[in-house]
Amino acid sequence: MMWEKTEKDGLIYYTLPHWRERGAELVMTTRVGGFGKAPYDTLNLGYHVEDDKKDVGKNREKLLAALGGEPSRFASAKQVHGRGIRKITAENCGGFFGHEDAADDTDGLFTLEKGIWLATFYADCLPLAVFHPEKKLLGLAHAGWKGTYRDIGGALIEAMAAEVSFDPSELWCAVGAGIGPCCYEVDEAFHERFCRRYEKAEAWFTRPGGGKPHFDNVRANVDLFAEKGVKRENIACLDLCTCCCEDLFFSYRRDKGKTGRHGLLGALI
Repeated sequence: MMWEKTEKDGLIYYTLPHWRERGAELVMTTRVGGFGKAPYDTLNLGYHVEDDKKDVGKNREKLLAALGGEPSRFASAKQVHGRGIRKITAENCGGFFGHEDAADDTDGLFTLEKGIWLATFYADCLPLAVFHPEKKLLGLAHAGWKGTYRDIGGALIEAMAAEVSFDPSELWCAVGAGIGPCCYEVDEAFHERFCRRYEKAEAWFTRPGGGKPHFDNVRANVDLFAEKGVKRENIACLDLCTCCCEDLFFSYRRDKGKTGRHGLLGALI
């Protein structure tokens, strides 16, 4: 259950070969290989930031060409840090050419159809993916701290299970790159909020040097997946901090809000 670094056409991204072998391509992009100028250099995939829209379009075209996808079979969302989940079919794809026709009020997407590229975008928030290798069902979710607090990963599993019945122990899950506990300092109110909601939450925080709490969003989501019945050995974590890895990822915190967006993309193949 290991992520693998790939370099193609000047792009650098991470994939899960064992998922590909079972019928799903999952891609965690980096900031490398695109056309954008600072501070959005170079492979910014987000239309909703103050980057040149033509550069964003060229970046998306280059990436999708490398992946063998079609713009008409691409779906993204207007992420709002909520719990909304959307089933994607060939009839309701959208969002490739602009933010306006992306799915409204949605932080999770799933599909049962081959060849549809689901896409979610990030700059410190945590990318999540859920795959059923037998029933060929794939979903992605955007888990900032608000999404984690609301258990967006669990909401995605529930929505997928409402569409196709399955045992959660049969699922494979993946966690992409997000801000790590090394850099994710939070205040006491944040710590208390999580500890009131989740019994295990204390384990999601450390206090380096005895100081302010630091949040481990990866551990939180792995624990929440496990509570849904996913086997821990079936959860693949990339374990790269977006705030630390300035050469690879955009970071909202590190770059004080003026930055691009990398993506998690997935398709049944």
